[in-house]
Amino acid sequence: MSWAERRTRPVRKEITFTEEEWEEVRRLQEKLVHYSPEYRSFGFLARRLMLGRSLHVTCVRPLTDPEPIAAAVAKIGVNVNEITRLANADGHATAGQLDEVALSLEQVRRLIGRLFDDYTDAVEGRR
Repeated sequence: MSWAERRTRPVRKEITFTEEEWEEVRRLQEKLVHYSPEYRSFGFLARRLMLGRSLHVTCVRPLTDPEPIAAAVAKIGVNVNEITRLANADGHATAGQLDEVALSLEQVRRLIGRLFDDYTDAVEGRR
């Protein structure tokens, strides 16, 4: 059995690019993958472009500047650190409770970080 007989797409073509052309294609694919994982496949992207099919990309911009939210979270962090310090001083909190607070704060920090990244990318036109 030949290679082509086992494929749903039995026709194979080779294409070459200059370094600049390939970089342009790579950047396009990188942008598209951000919105739709199916574009991870270069074959999928190439077929869509060459067959004249439309590429559907939805750009979602954040609704708010994350700076005020980050400031509020920073105040929460200061309060949590103060509570932790006091609990450690007189022993009124368990290690598990303190770990839970620390994990929750880390989750908030990660979410705020992603919000900042999305906001920066949207403002700079990367998405």
